[in-house]
Amino acid sequence: MLATGPVYRACQVDREAEALPRAPETFPMTFRGKCRSGGARLAFVVDTSGRILPRTARTMNATHPDCARAAVAVLPRYRFSPAILGDRAVQALVDLVFRFDTQGD
Repeated sequence: MLATGPVYRACQVDREAEALPRAPETFPMTFRGKCRSGGARLAFVVDTSGRILPRTARTMNATHPDCARAAVAVLPRYRFSPAILGDRAVQALVDLVFRFDTQGD
């Protein structure tokens, strides 16, 4: 789903969208062996209920393409408290860094 209506940046809201107790950044098994460790930065829209709009997710940078794919794969595990502007929840752009380390596995 794509964002409908205005999407605000962090500097435009009174309270940014925040990740709720985060899901572990477990490296998906399908990517093990392809990328031993690394990370990716994704940008996406969080809606007024705190859900990520999946079709808005974009990779901003990554240490390896498989790290970017792994970050996208774990993204659905995340939930957020929505951004607040005034007294209402609004859609907001979120930038999140994912770090993976499979060295100890």
